[in-house]
Amino acid sequence: MMCLYLHHHHLPVKEYPDAAEVARYLAEVMARVPRPIIKEEEIGCSFKYFCAHNYPAFDGTQGYLAMESWSANILRLFEVIGCTNEQRVLYAGYKLIDEASRWWESRRELLDLEMGGAEVTWTRYKKEFNDRFFPRAQQQLRAREFQNLVQGNLTVEQYVAKFMELARFALNLVPDEETKTERFHEGVHP
Repeated sequence: MMCLYLHHHHLPVKEYPDAAEVARYLAEVMARVPRPIIKEEEIGCSFKYFCAHNYPAFDGTQGYLAMESWSANILRLFEVIGCTNEQRVLYAGYKLIDEASRWWESRRELLDLEMGGAEVTWTRYKKEFNDRFFPRAQQQLRAREFQNLVQGNLTVEQYVAKFMELARFALNLVPDEETKTERFHEGVHP
């Protein structure tokens, strides 16, 4: 016979015939002990931690290059501070002000109806954001500009800068570094 008393759980002294009975009893006790609840803010990065980085707001009026820079930089911040995808949507939405904020509030309501209340994913948020602030027609225009780019009267430095700026809009034309290098040499003076 074994005698077991768990003082901190205020359970009575009980005698058990063998170790198997003790194990069953302990399993029952452990099932009744409250488990710590992991709060959402303990996963990823807290809003307070995100705000401490003082990331600038986006108002939607700066044009697509500013939008692209803002978007790329906030993504880099999210990666560094370890935000979850759900936090990325919330925090990026928080950093939208004025026109951009009004757009996101109305778009989020429409998405909520469309998706039946399901959470907006980070991938969907990025698509919606890009569609609104960098329209497809503008993206295609920049891709055509890249396709027609030659050095012409530009200095080599100016050509390189323009090439790099436009290449990101034409990933289908320069899918790898080798193709990008070939395209660069086609447009530069011999």
